[in-house]
This record gives sequence, C-alpha cells and structure tokens, in this order.
Amino acid sequence: MYSSVVDKMVVRIGCGLLLLIISQFVCAENKDNDEAALIKNDSKGAFSFAIENDLFGGGTDRHYTNGFQMAYVSDVCHPEWIDTVASFVALYHSSDNVRFGIAFGQSIFTPDNISEAAFIANDRPYAGWLYTTFSLTSDARVVGAGEDNSNSRYANALDITVGVVGPSALAEQTQTQFHEWVDTTMPRGWDNQLKDEFGLNIT
Repeated sequence: MYSSVVDKMVVRIGCGLLLLIISQFVCAENKDNDEAALIKNDSKGAFSFAIENDLFGGGTDRHYTNGFQMAYVSDVCHPEWIDTVASFVALYHSSDNVRFGIAFGQSIFTPDNISEAAFIANDRPYAGWLYTTFSLTSDARVVGAGEDNSNSRYANALDITVGVVGPSALAEQTQTQFHEWVDTTMPRGWDNQLKDEFGLNIT
C-alpha cells in the first residue's frame, strides 16, 4: 500500500514542479518593461543536485551512509498565489522578494556491520528517509538600517518537509543496486529495517 502511495506522491511532485517552473516563464512574459528589467538584474531560479556517500570518505558503511537531494529555487517572478500563501507567514512583508522552492531527496542509515543478516542490538538500525520539502523564502533590503546608516538585508524562510521512513523509502533498493555497481559488500540486514511511518517537519 505504501509503495503505491509513494509512487503517486513522486508523480504528483514532478507534475507540480513542472507546472511551477512553466508558470514562471508565463509570469515573466506578462511583466511590463520596468519590472522585466528589474527581474533581469536579479538572480535567476536555480536547480541543484547534491550527493553524499561514505565512498567519498572512509569507505565504510556505517550509520549515515548515503544521501541525495534534487532541488529547485525560483526567481522572484512567480504566480500570484505564491504571494498569497506567503502573506500567511509571520514576518512576511508585501514588499519582500519572495522565492519558492521544492526539493526531493533520500537518506540511508545502516549499522556498522552490513554483512550480518541478523538484528544487531545497540547499533543504528537500517532505515531510509524519502522526503519532499516545500519552501518559501522572503528577503528585502532595508535602506539606512545599519549601525552606520548603511543598507542592510534580512531573510526569512519556511520549510515544510513530508516524507516516509521504512521500506517505502526504497533505501534497500538504492543501496543494494549501488553496491552491485561498485562491486562491494552487499547489505544483508535490510529485513530488520524500521517499519513504514510518515513524517512531517516544519522549520
């Protein structure tokens, strides 16, 4: 049941991300010349991809062993409903530059000895965390607000992360496939991983 829920979640996230990106281009085309010039000088939306693996460090599988994250952060040009959502966030001002973001990632955790198939007491259990993060960031320049009457900037951010721990996080499949590719010790204890549980984190 959880696997099908995760599959649907991934598809919906992908479609939502595509619509948000397309809406930015539509938004930019509808701006007048002055606003377009301002947007041109501003930093643009950006994609990022990060990967962490113990292969790059000590080369041993223990505790936090692998993680990746794909993310997109928008330009200040965005659909009007983004500003509507941001208006409900504390510390937001209508004059702020608002950006939205979305990220999709996975983190994998294992005990020290992955060649042992039996449950290992007093060690970190096998676990995976598959998640999506939605973010809103607002920033602004305040003229003459510094101690020496200089300009200053401030930024506020809201992140909402939803995800799943357990077999539906697909950590077993990820680690097993990767270890096959690099021809290293195969993990044998994933039958002892944490059970499925949804998670929510707001920061």
